[in-house]
Amino acid sequence: MNVYRLVIAGFALGLSFPAYSLSYSKAQDLVKDLPLEYLDPADHGKLCEILGVQVMKELHPNATVYNGVVYKKKKLSVGELDLVVVENDRVTDIVEVKCWSNYSKAAHKADVQLDRFSAFSNSCDINFSVEGQTLPCETFDNPNVRLGKMSYKDAIGDGFNFDLSLTRDEILQLIQDVTQ
Repeated sequence: MNVYRLVIAGFALGLSFPAYSLSYSKAQDLVKDLPLEYLDPADHGKLCEILGVQVMKELHPNATVYNGVVYKKKKLSVGELDLVVVENDRVTDIVEVKCWSNYSKAAHKADVQLDRFSAFSNSCDINFSVEGQTLPCETFDNPNVRLGKMSYKDAIGDGFNFDLSLTRDEILQLIQDVTQ
């Protein structure tokens, strides 16, 4: 069992992070000016990541929260991290966001992605970047980094330890409301 599985097991035993309540109106304000491709009811993963950034900012008010951190080895892309929280020049949390209708499959996919990152996280021959900006490898050198999964409010019982404060139905309604 790798370190990641131990961390997730701790979350499953009730050691989850405190709840944050992202209101519907706050979510509307955050997404009303997004490009239409983010507001597709069939594929709204990027919308969920944007809402996830806000949740993590509220949970970590003194941190920088990055979305879409790419990691490469020898110029070959290895993966992408949905949310990376950095406090005091150290990564404290890495969270995969999955907004799928099948919660257990979504949780499994997040596990696979976090396991892949864990396999590369102890090596500084990995390059990290977000929107063309390089992040120093040393930023990721934290043996206590918390790995987590985020999804809809109603997916918490299916292996997720962070929620977007909105159910799947509420997110679909949000998309409908801001695109009319």
